[in-house]
Amino acid sequence: ATNEGVGIYEGDKLQVIAYPNPVAESLHIFLPANKGSFKIKITNIDGRVVHSSIMSSSFNFPVNQLSAGIYLVDVSNGTKRALLRIKVAH
Repeated sequence: ATNEGVGIYEGDKLQVIAYPNPVAESLHIFLPANKGSFKIKITNIDGRVVHSSIMSSSFNFPVNQLSAGIYLVDVSNGTKRALLRIKVAH
């Protein structure tokens, strides 16, 4: 399900929430609690990776270094995956 201003992916007990959307300063990414580590990859619309990390808890991602446009936030834990579409608007 997707709500205006929030990117949500829920499936097989994996829920990832990212807001605000569109984002101008800091993207808040909420990961499932106590579910281990997640690989986070953010790519631009051309497929270029602009951020990659391993996280085990929710975090804020500053977007001030990114150009305005559409980005994909790919979250996976090895067996489950969430893919969110985020708009960066400065």
